[in-house]
Amino acid sequence: MKRKTFFILVFIIIVVWVIASVVFADNLGQEIRFVNDYYDRFIYAERAMWFTEGKIPYVDVFSEYPQVPTYLFALPYLVLNLLQYPVVSDILYSATFSLLMLIFLGWTIILLKKLLLQLKKNSNLAFLLFLPAPLYFSFNRFDILPALIVLGSVLFFFKEKRVLSAVLLAVGAMTKWYPALLLPVFLVGTYYKTKRINWAMLLAFGMTCILIILPTYFSGGWSAVLIPYRSHLGRGLEFVSLPALLQNRFFLPLGIHIESRLIESIFLILQFFPALISPMIQLKRKDEILNWSLIVIGLFVFFSEIYSPQWILWLLPFLISVAKTKKDIWLLSIFSASVYVAFPIIFDGMGRDSTWMAVISLFNFALLFSMLISSAKRLKVRWVFNTETLANKSMRRR
Repeated sequence: MKRKTFFILVFIIIVVWVIASVVFADNLGQEIRFVNDYYDRFIYAERAMWFTEGKIPYVDVFSEYPQVPTYLFALPYLVLNLLQYPVVSDILYSATFSLLMLIFLGWTIILLKKLLLQLKKNSNLAFLLFLPAPLYFSFNRFDILPALIVLGSVLFFFKEKRVLSAVLLAVGAMTKWYPALLLPVFLVGTYYKTKRINWAMLLAFGMTCILIILPTYFSGGWSAVLIPYRSHLGRGLEFVSLPALLQNRFFLPLGIHIESRLIESIFLILQFFPALISPMIQLKRKDEILNWSLIVIGLFVFFSEIYSPQWILWLLPFLISVAKTKKDIWLLSIFSASVYVAFPIIFDGMGRDSTWMAVISLFNFALLFSMLISSAKRLKVRWVFNTETLANKSMRRR
């Protein structure tokens, strides 16, 4: 990256942070969380009380998050302690947390520019991460961190540093679980490059996860380790996730009674199905790996029973990297704007159960599905066990 571009990026981050934290500190007195969403950041501050009170996470202080973010939440306290702040209020913690996340956003843009240059595309497309939704959720959530880690993993993978790539995927999986879905994709890509299964990648991924979990296991046993997983498995159908919309806006009004558990089970299978069939697909080129990775993550989001609009941060680096036409750029830009309109504007302004919320959510699902279809067309899926391959094998035997 050119020095000038780097300083421009730093300047933008500082300006965004100052304006958001000072000018829009109270969202101009509005109930809609236009800029600042303190709800989650205050929760992060609570989950980090293990650091300030000298307690043990998961044992003395509850956390519904995996180990990496649970430790990450203590970072603002550590920074403020180093700066010798005598009292750290929730607002001060929140502003510090947002600055750290914006730094991660800048880092993500730098890595995305590197990836786009490798793909011989316009690297300035990386600045699309400053679109409304990714900027908003980078400022208010921590999902930019796994997005950054996954991008790093992709870059290592394309440099054929596959073990390091697997290590980063594991760190990402212990931040948000979705990076684990990419391990089969990378293993398949490696197989078609080297003609062998890379057991070192599997071992590196597994050992990294174990090392991250071990402190929790030693301090609280399996009950402590399983707390985040049990917490999320018990959430059920949420707000305007696709299965919730089908249940509440379609099945129930028509008098069709389907057990929520059955719907959850069906959609859970659909979430993981693309990752599971990865070994059946031939992935050789970089664009094939990126497009299939997008499909794997995109369908995981699409079929999820949980409503988490910040998951757009998982998708956009891949959507940007596989974009080929102006239409692709426009679609992902409209998607970003629409996700922001859905949350926080309509969610707070009209209610999570409003008709408008359902409408814009269905619109966003349609946009996402359309972009995933485009990726599938670009991919031109080649199955390992297709009829042509079987025919050729049969001819050789003769």
